[in-house]
Amino acid sequence: MNLPSRPSLDEVLISVQSTPPVGAAREALLREEALREQAGLPPNPILNVFASRIDLADVGGGPQKYRVFLRERLETAGKREARVLTATGRYHETLAESRAVMFRTARAAGGAQQRAVASQEMLALRGEALATSGELLAIEEKLVASGRRKASVLPEYRERVAAARSAFLEEEARLKSALRNLEGILSISPGTLDGVRGNLLTSSSLPAAGDGPLIDENPAVLVAMAAQQIAEAELRAAKAKAYPDVTVGIDYEDSQEFGERLHLIGLNLEAELPVFDTNVAGIRAAHAEVRRTRIRFAEVRAAAAAGYAEAREVAGTLHRGVESRQTGVIPARRQEAEFARLAHDAGRTDRRPSLAADLALLAARIELTELQSRVAGWNLDALALIGREPSDWGPSQDAGQ
Repeated sequence: MNLPSRPSLDEVLISVQSTPPVGAAREALLREEALREQAGLPPNPILNVFASRIDLADVGGGPQKYRVFLRERLETAGKREARVLTATGRYHETLAESRAVMFRTARAAGGAQQRAVASQEMLALRGEALATSGELLAIEEKLVASGRRKASVLPEYRERVAAARSAFLEEEARLKSALRNLEGILSISPGTLDGVRGNLLTSSSLPAAGDGPLIDENPAVLVAMAAQQIAEAELRAAKAKAYPDVTVGIDYEDSQEFGERLHLIGLNLEAELPVFDTNVAGIRAAHAEVRRTRIRFAEVRAAAAAGYAEAREVAGTLHRGVESRQTGVIPARRQEAEFARLAHDAGRTDRRPSLAADLALLAARIELTELQSRVAGWNLDALALIGREPSDWGPSQDAGQ
């Protein structure tokens, strides 16, 4: 898709499908699909044609011999089935790995987009804070110039303006960094993006951590599960290798020598004698690999479950902090700012208390946005850990301040 210059989270997540890592993963999957098909084919027969003739001029011709061999190797003990199972396991492993690549890319791209969303909001708030601090400084400078305030108060207000300007520039740099990072992840030209659209992903509706089937959709768990499937198929193949294959053949020979002609038809059977090598060590190694992959699967699954539980709990705790600020701190600061404005409009105070209240409100909104950004990051982690399709991550609609 053609990504707009200010993409939403949904548009970013959809465009992940067009990135080189995801494209390479798809090609790897096509390779394993072809190899799985190839694994089910039987061995090709072998055809051998032999002809000879010796000229003996003094007797009017010589011996002639024509021979045709046809051989076919018959796989025994389910070798072909084991080979197909192994190839199928590798296909599933590659499928899981391709999903893991997609989820890693989506997590990185979604994270960069959400950081940019937060930086845009923060940049606007810090711009307001810088302008308000500058206005407050200008009032103080006029009061000092008129002799109604001492000059000793000015350094404090100038320091506030300098700090607000520094914070604004730092936020501007963070926004540019997030946009360039997003361009790199999506493999688009630097400078293509000039902003983003949408809200922060602050929804708290994550499934319960104790839901086991959710963890089984974790990309790393699926990779470990496929590795276990491969190990079990290779164990079956190792056991089958202990039984030799059988080669059957048919021979036809037409020979003529000194006036006599012979037609011979023969059947033959060939098999390796398992005298020295019965693949005992190979079977033992395959058993060990099965045990190892089972242990690894349990380890990966436990780590995924713990990671999701952590992400869900942290996101939930931070979200409660967001709600506390949205329902308590922000309304209180907004009310204080409104009261200060009314007092100024009524002529009871000058402009300074109103500006100070505005700065306090802006500081609270900045803290809220920072907290929402952290919630969004943990939410993205949680959704990726349970294998939720990126197209279902969706933007939050509860980011109002």
